[in-house]
Amino acid sequence: TLEYDPAGSGGHGAIIFKMNVQTVTYQLAEGDRKKGAALDRFGVFNLGWANSKHCVVYLDDLTYTSEP
Repeated sequence: TLEYDPAGSGGHGAIIFKMNVQTVTYQLAEGDRKKGAALDRFGVFNLGWANSKHCVVYLDDLTYTSEP
């Protein structure tokens, strides 16, 4: 899962990524939300160029929701 918690990090916001039993949380700093990011998308991109390292990711049981 990829979640955004606007109340996380003392009200600054937090991004939580969970895969299997591992969880990684990125705490937003004061002012990060004022930079204008829209946290309303999910994206996957190739990181194979980063230090000649790569990873393989399999996604399963995805759901899609939409609003007008």
